[in-house]
Amino acid sequence: MPAASQNYDASYAHNLMEDLNVPAASTFSRAAKALVLCGIGAFTLIAMISFNPFDSTADTAGLGRVSNKLGAPGASLANILMQLIGSAGFVLGGLILFSGVRRMLKPRAARSHWDRLRRLAIFTACVILSAATLSAFPIPQDWPMANGLGGWIGDSIFLSLRAGLNHFNIPVSGLIVAFFAFLACAFALARFIGIVSKDVLDLWDAAGLVWATFRVGFDKLVNAIRAKIDKTYGTEAASGESLAHLYGGTDIPAETKAPKAPKTKKVRVKRRIAPIVDDGAAAAAPAPKVKPKKKAKPKKPEFKFDEGADFVLPHLDLLKVPPPRRAVTDEASLIRASETLHRVMGEYGIKGEMGEVRPGPVVTLFEFEPAPGMKSQRIINLSDDIARNMSAQSTRIAVVPGRNAMGV
Repeated sequence: MPAASQNYDASYAHNLMEDLNVPAASTFSRAAKALVLCGIGAFTLIAMISFNPFDSTADTAGLGRVSNKLGAPGASLANILMQLIGSAGFVLGGLILFSGVRRMLKPRAARSHWDRLRRLAIFTACVILSAATLSAFPIPQDWPMANGLGGWIGDSIFLSLRAGLNHFNIPVSGLIVAFFAFLACAFALARFIGIVSKDVLDLWDAAGLVWATFRVGFDKLVNAIRAKIDKTYGTEAASGESLAHLYGGTDIPAETKAPKAPKTKKVRVKRRIAPIVDDGAAAAAPAPKVKPKKKAKPKKPEFKFDEGADFVLPHLDLLKVPPPRRAVTDEASLIRASETLHRVMGEYGIKGEMGEVRPGPVVTLFEFEPAPGMKSQRIINLSDDIARNMSAQSTRIAVVPGRNAMGV
């Protein structure tokens, strides 16, 4: 037997004896910890799935009854996670639940203190790197938080690294940071789950086997279609050329018979005798002129009234010309509305200066110049909150083309 195989068997036997020699109290303790981890992971996932930004929490004034499935505790936990790590809260709950399930299905002997610290560091790296990766994605229109998809932590890491690359004028810096953050997150996740290089090679071999099976099936399907075409249309086309050029083949044109001329029906032509002219010259009769058809004029609408009725259509003079619109604007009220909008922006952490105000008959446009570093998408996501604070029916925010300003 090779030495490597002997060492593997000895190590496996040693680990098995360690698991069998664990006392009953230690086994019960590990099972209780596994159940606690499963409960925490399930609680986190349910709280994140049923998150509602309008629920009342410790730092948010909600609207009415709490709609979270886990009540006020679940709403508070989901609100904190959404602010800190954003959608990475699902990764946090999933990893905790995975750890609990693995402890229940594959119990192992007690780990050392350094091993626990190492796994805790890998777990933290998975959550933080996933938050940084999510911050690279564009913010959806219905995203309820002021930060990006990765929360405050993800935005801090992503924006700091991107600013560092921009300092050296590196192009596509955001894409580079997102790519390396994703690779680091995938590596940490693989280390936490326990995937080794042998498992990666096995997955690669399985993917190659699937691809080979697909190619073989596809080739069989193509051959079946070729056989069907040859059987239906024959090996020669109507023009004498083979159909092999349809699917990339080469073919030598076979000898073809000369095509027969189509049969034509004989049409009898009646002979007409031309009239005799006095000077003895035969003159052909002139062809009759064809008169062009006149275009039909569109019919005028006819109003059918009852016979004997004295009804007469009214004249257009009865209609009055509407007076011209007069736009009356109150400059003082527009200035107050602009100051109120500036104050509302400041309450949500949006810094900048107010520009021109363009009143209209229905909609009033306020120009706002954001401070350097402010995201346009962050301001656009606050449209509903601004409408509520301004007591308006609705608010629409868009970027003014060609200027460093936004129209509210």
